[in-house]
Amino acid sequence: IGIVASRLVEQGVKNVEVRDVSATHVSHLMDLTMRLSHVVLAGVTYNGGVFPPMAAFLEDMKALGVKDSTFAILENGTWAPASGKLMAAAVEALPGCTVLEPRVSLRSALNEEGQAQLTQLAQTIAESLK
Repeated sequence: IGIVASRLVEQGVKNVEVRDVSATHVSHLMDLTMRLSHVVLAGVTYNGGVFPPMAAFLEDMKALGVKDSTFAILENGTWAPASGKLMAAAVEALPGCTVLEPRVSLRSALNEEGQAQLTQLAQTIAESLK
């Protein structure tokens, strides 16, 4: 996610913030989510689902009425990535929320192809902010 944030700043996007759902209190995450127009959700596949802290955050977004926001999805998984599809489904169930395409799926370690996908994701986000 740090790479996407760096690419966004390089493209002139302001107010870029990065938070770790495993280490940030949900009240702070929700405050940012409610204030910002665009949110990047980056999560790993965990036991065929979404990593538990991210899954809890998605549930909190539903419970607290997140709406009318734009999300980008970045998943990482080894042999069967599934978190991206699950995160996108949770977001698309929120009123007025959209998921930008393309969604990015990385397989374990970051390689040149993954770097290019992250750069494209940042460009897509920057363009949608205009």
